[in-house]
Amino acid sequence: MTTRVLIVDDEPGMSRTLAIALGEEYEVVTAQGGAEALRRLEAGERFGVILCDLMMPGVSGMDVHGALAQWAPDQAARMVFMTGGAYTEQAADFLDGGHPTLRKPFFIDELRLTLRQQVERRTPPVGGPRRPNSSPPPTCG
Repeated sequence: MTTRVLIVDDEPGMSRTLAIALGEEYEVVTAQGGAEALRRLEAGERFGVILCDLMMPGVSGMDVHGALAQWAPDQAARMVFMTGGAYTEQAADFLDGGHPTLRKPFFIDELRLTLRQQVERRTPPVGGPRRPNSSPPPTCG
């Protein structure tokens, strides 16, 4: 089964470039900004990884994470943030919280490795689903 990846960025060119780079390995869906991403997720779409720009006008990556942490924590735990480094003190504190982050510019190989690690971290062990009393996979937050 192919992992679904949601790319959230307010720059259409960046989303297209990432979608092309990842399209052979993943089922890629794009959202132009945080508000569109939240609409898709509220409608019930689910993803193996959410690759999200940190700083976007309107609904930031932090806002998306905060909303998901309330009503879809499994999806919040699947977020990887992208940042160009120009961010607020609040964003710096957020990133210091241990959220997986790619610093722009990054190499496509670095992106692929980060996504593979995220998918592996979230996949139940081989042999079927986890038993209810086994420990959960590590979280990002």
